[in-house]
Amino acid sequence: MVKFNRLGALIIITVVFLLMPLFWGGCKKEKVLASNFSLSFSADTLMFDTVFTKMGNGNPPSMYQYLIVYNHEDYAITTRVRLGGGGTSPFRMNVDGRSGPVVDKVVIRAKDSLFIFVEAYPDQTNQNNPLVITDSILFDNTNDLKNVKLVCWGQDAHYLYDSVLTGNVKWNDYLKPYVIYNSVLVSPGATLTIGRGVHIYSHNNSKIFVQGTLKVQGDTNAKVVFEGDRLQNSYRNESNQWRGIRFMVGSTGNTIKNAIIKNATIGVEIDSIPISGKYNVTLEGVEIRNHSLAGIYCFMGSVQATNCLVANCGQYTLAGLAGGTYDFYNCTFASYNTMFNRKNEQFGISNKEVVAGSISYKAPLSFDIENCVIYGDQDDEIILVTELPVGSTTISNCLIKAKNSALITLLSSGQNNILDKEPEFVDYVNYNFNISKTSPCIEAGNNNHPITYDINGKHRINLPDIGCYEY
Repeated sequence: MVKFNRLGALIIITVVFLLMPLFWGGCKKEKVLASNFSLSFSADTLMFDTVFTKMGNGNPPSMYQYLIVYNHEDYAITTRVRLGGGGTSPFRMNVDGRSGPVVDKVVIRAKDSLFIFVEAYPDQTNQNNPLVITDSILFDNTNDLKNVKLVCWGQDAHYLYDSVLTGNVKWNDYLKPYVIYNSVLVSPGATLTIGRGVHIYSHNNSKIFVQGTLKVQGDTNAKVVFEGDRLQNSYRNESNQWRGIRFMVGSTGNTIKNAIIKNATIGVEIDSIPISGKYNVTLEGVEIRNHSLAGIYCFMGSVQATNCLVANCGQYTLAGLAGGTYDFYNCTFASYNTMFNRKNEQFGISNKEVVAGSISYKAPLSFDIENCVIYGDQDDEIILVTELPVGSTTISNCLIKAKNSALITLLSSGQNNILDKEPEFVDYVNYNFNISKTSPCIEAGNNNHPITYDINGKHRINLPDIGCYEY
C-alpha cells in the first residue's frame, strides 16, 4: 500500500479544487434559443433550370442546389425545417445529413451555419406539369417568418427569369412556349418581335415592361396569346394571374395585331405622351379580357384600337386619365358582373388634372369613337369628364348603355348612336360576344374608316356592323 504524507495530500486536494471550475465549465450546457431568433440565407430563391421533359430514364431529376443558413445570434438555435408542400412536394431536401420533407430539432450553433441540399423531382412521365413548379423551405419559430422559394421549370419551354432584352429580339417558336418568371424588360432602343402563333405565359406577379418597341405579329388563324402560367382548367378565365403589359415613358412604334391578352391585373398599360408618332400603341384584332383592374389603362397616352374586344374587367374596360388620344373603330367594350362586383361605369375618359405630390399632370384630350359597342349591366357604362381646352371629340354610330339624361343629350346630337338597346350578344356569360341575327348592331355602322375584315377575319360588306364582330 502506498502511503501519502500530509503535505502530499494537501497538494493533491488543492490542485483538484483549482481544476474543478474548468471541469464544471466544460460540462455546462450551451444556451439554446427555441423561438424569437433570426436567420439569414445565402439566397432567397433556389432556381432549377433543367428541361425536365427531355430527361431520360435513369438520369437524375435535376442538379442539386444548396442553401447556406446563417445563425448570427449569440446563442445556438433549434428549429424545424420543412417543405411547404410536405410529402407531396416535387422537391427533396437534406438538412445537415438528414432527409425528409420535415426535419425536426435542427441545431445551429452560435455564429455558425449549416447546409441544406435540394433536388427537384417533377413527374417526368406527366407532360402536363405546370410550366413553373414552386414550393418553399420554411423555418419555424423565427422572428420574421422567413422562407426560401424553390422554383423549377416543369416543361420544355423558353424560360425568361428577370430578363433584360437588348438589340433586335425575335420570339418565333410557335411549338414551344415562352415562360416569364418575375419580369421581362424590353430596354430602350431594343425591339421585341413576336411571330404568329406564339404563346407567352407569365408567372404570378410577372410583367412585361416595354421601354423600347414591341411588335406582335399574329394573324387570325394563329393568334399570339399572353396569359398566366396556371394551366388547370379552373384558371382558364381567372383574373389577376399576372400583371400585364406596360408601355413605359419613351416607348414608341408599338403594334399588337391579332392577339389575346387575358387574366392579368391590367391588360395593356400606357404611360405618357408618345415621343414620336401619333400613338404609343396601335391595337388591331386584339382580345383583351378578364383583367382584375382594367383592360386598357392609359395615362396621358395615345392609343388606336381597331376590331378589338375588351371584355369582363373588374373595374374598367378603358380608363383614360389626364388627357390623351383615344381613337377606337369597330371595337366592343362589354363588361358584366359574371366574375366581379363592379358598380362603376366601365368606359371612362377624363382630362381632369392629376396631381401627384408637387407635380400636376394633364395632356391635350381628343377622341374619335366610331362603330363601337359600349355595354354592360350598369345603368350607364360610359363616363366622360372633360375640362377646357378639349380637342376634337367624336362618338358616332355606336351602341351605348346610357340612361343619364345629360349623357343621352350629348350622345344623341345627330351622331346616329343607338342608346340603351341590347346588342344581343350570343352568350356573354361564356365570353361569346358575337351578335345574333336580330341585333340592332347589324349594318348600323359608318364607312368613315373603312375596315375590310372583323376580328376573326370575316369580310365586312356594305355598311359594317357595330362592334368587333360582323354577323
